[in-house]
Amino acid sequence: MAGRSKQPAASWEFMKFANGSDGQAMLMQLGYNFSVRKSVAEKIFVDPKSPQSEERWLAATKYQHFEPLNEVYTKVRQVHNYYWNQVTDENVRRPITEAVRPADETVNKLYKGGDIPADWEGLPQQ
Repeated sequence: MAGRSKQPAASWEFMKFANGSDGQAMLMQLGYNFSVRKSVAEKIFVDPKSPQSEERWLAATKYQHFEPLNEVYTKVRQVHNYYWNQVTDENVRRPITEAVRPADETVNKLYKGGDIPADWEGLPQQ
């Protein structure tokens, strides 16, 4: 949710619902996302009508882990958000095929050098 929501109370209630068990179950059943709650995923994910072997995904959850946020996470998000906005903004509509390569190159440089390259196209113009 945006920090500047016009309806902060309603936004907060939605976020609590969407991240709770009932909300996660609903979003998963509607096909919007895979639940971040293991208990919900185990209860809903296996669909006997589907052709994929979903049991393998569930078995793999015991090996999953999340990478910790690192020192360049905020900058990686900045790069990601720039290219995401380039692709999704009605006024820009950059083809995704033209956004993926520079995004990947910039993130790789960031991880190697620790900072956003000085020649990155998303930096504000001086």
